[in-house]
Amino acid sequence: MSDAASHPTSSRPSPEPLKVERLTGHGAVYSGGLKVRETDYDLTVTPAAQRDATFEAGNEPKVSADITGRLLGPLYDTESLEGVHTLVLEDGRAFDFRVIQPDTNEIIGVTWFEQTSPPRNDGR
Repeated sequence: MSDAASHPTSSRPSPEPLKVERLTGHGAVYSGGLKVRETDYDLTVTPAAQRDATFEAGNEPKVSADITGRLLGPLYDTESLEGVHTLVLEDGRAFDFRVIQPDTNEIIGVTWFEQTSPPRNDGR
């Protein structure tokens, strides 16, 4: 995880789900190790077994899990988020993402989840 040093505990990979998962909640966006904003999110996690292979020029086809979704701020809220950032979910998992559609705040994960801190127990 690119920003793991900014989180309270060391990170460890999170297991891949066996079925499609929908995750909603409130999290924090980190950029360059600094927290830049808090946001609500709506994500879909699709395991590798549920996806077709991804083809990239010059590389072998690969099958991997997929994290996609939206940050639920105002439209165009992610317009200033260029490059790769880290979203830390309220359950302590985190992943790096890139904004793919700034006008609707759509994102795609570029790394898999890592557990960075214990889940919050504050009822949210």
